[in-house]
Amino acid sequence: MGSLMASAALMVALAPSSALAQAYTNTGGAIGNQDYTGTLGENFTVTSAINVSSLGAFVGASGASGDITTAIFDDSTGQIVALESINVAGGTAGSYVYQNLSSGVVLAAGNYQLESWGYGANDPNYNSYGGSSSISFAGVGSDVTADSTAYSAQAGTYASQPDVGATRYGAGNFIATAYSGPPLPPSPGTAVYTTQSGLAGNQAFTGTLGLEFTVNGKPISISQLGAFDSVAGTITAPIQAELYDVTTHSFVAGTLVSFDGKGDPTGAAYVFQALGSNVVLKAGTYEILSWGYNSTDEDYNTYGNNPGPIVFNGLGGDLTADGSFYNNDPDAVPDTTDVGAMRYGAGTFIATVVPEPATWAMMLAGFGFMGFMIRGSRRKQSNAPATA
Repeated sequence: MGSLMASAALMVALAPSSALAQAYTNTGGAIGNQDYTGTLGENFTVTSAINVSSLGAFVGASGASGDITTAIFDDSTGQIVALESINVAGGTAGSYVYQNLSSGVVLAAGNYQLESWGYGANDPNYNSYGGSSSISFAGVGSDVTADSTAYSAQAGTYASQPDVGATRYGAGNFIATAYSGPPLPPSPGTAVYTTQSGLAGNQAFTGTLGLEFTVNGKPISISQLGAFDSVAGTITAPIQAELYDVTTHSFVAGTLVSFDGKGDPTGAAYVFQALGSNVVLKAGTYEILSWGYNSTDEDYNTYGNNPGPIVFNGLGGDLTADGSFYNNDPDAVPDTTDVGAMRYGAGTFIATVVPEPATWAMMLAGFGFMGFMIRGSRRKQSNAPATA
């Protein structure tokens, strides 16, 4: 399933704790009632960092015998940060079986999806739809909240089809405790367009693919551009990416990057390239352009599965996804509208919101105080990609 990389999520050794908490609990004696073979996703938000020590899987029937895969997906980085295959054989119906992680995983504050797949007729999951029992969310104190549920018909892919409620499924689970280690390093930023690690490309479109977005108010600072990586290994196609200012009809200076020769052998869905210096975009409409894909290094098109597995992170509402566009010519402005706002696995970027002036003033004042203390102590259109 690809990378177990971490950015907001860090791999650490967990200290023993008496405060371990099981995130989801079967409070109503639920047993398996559904043989869903796709991915079942439970979205949650971490408000204060937690240590995850184990991943779990729901045991739907006393005769369960198969392997269930459970993973945690980080919405900000677009990466799987924990994954385990869990054998549920011998488990008691309605319980959870757990597999310890070889290294604990620290989840920093942010949004995540708990995913589970491998259920079927012999290993049913539980769905509260039509059921008389319920799954409850215990969280890890007040450090974690349950948000929503979703599903995907394809096993092992991001669950993007919304379902009802925040605790709909008896499926994946995890055990965690509040993080009490050293302060976590600041996040380098958030990948705005992401998808599941290991997703294979399905289109050899050599023209330009564009994803349009709006910066709503606060400026954003962009540190890296990314390109979809169809296979684990080195990109050999002449893939390039660049930002385009729709308002001024001009390319954003300093944002043209090339990905030829770049790659991530872990199978990460996107490869990133740092800009020479951060680029700040003020309020307005822009596109992230990418071109040069071919049969060796394909892009991804959601086709009739719109919005499909491409996920948009709006940085807390400061960005809005607008639309998808293409041009048959490489290195051209995409001027033909496609379906949906997240049509392509192609270009992406890593960004942070620029703090308000008052926030900057507070930060600078803090840095000034730290400096004082240190001194005192030391002295370019037509054969289009397929549309829905």
